[in-house]
Amino acid sequence: KLLKSTARKMVELILSDSDFVAAIGVGTTARYLTCNGLLQRAEIAVKNRLTAVIDQFQPSGTSNWTQGIRMAFQSYEMSEEAELSAGCRRVLVIFTDETSQDLDLPQKVITQYDPKRKVRVYVFSFKRNEGLFQDKLSKLACL
Repeated sequence: KLLKSTARKMVELILSDSDFVAAIGVGTTARYLTCNGLLQRAEIAVKNRLTAVIDQFQPSGTSNWTQGIRMAFQSYEMSEEAELSAGCRRVLVIFTDETSQDLDLPQKVITQYDPKRKVRVYVFSFKRNEGLFQDKLSKLACL
């Protein structure tokens, strides 16, 4: 409940009409939630659709972060080719309630797609994370 509330607030309060957005739901597989992979201008109708999708999203156990992160970068690339981007900052926001995800491969995917580190990664974790997972989560957020 807290995870969905935080995601909704981010959509409602942080995204403006000049931003472009896409949402990817990640469970055992990843899928686009709001579009066909292209970024959309964060106008009111898109933001309303996005908050409705967030409300309806149901987690499905473990998350295939690697597939979701790959799809996010592909979305950036497709949207840039279609000129559906503001052309400035790129942000990858991850909301998770997992504590046992292997984060080595997602880090490699981010490094592969973003070697110059133009994309800022934000990770919102909604479970208490300790030890090795916490260290890897912190490294992922610092990429």
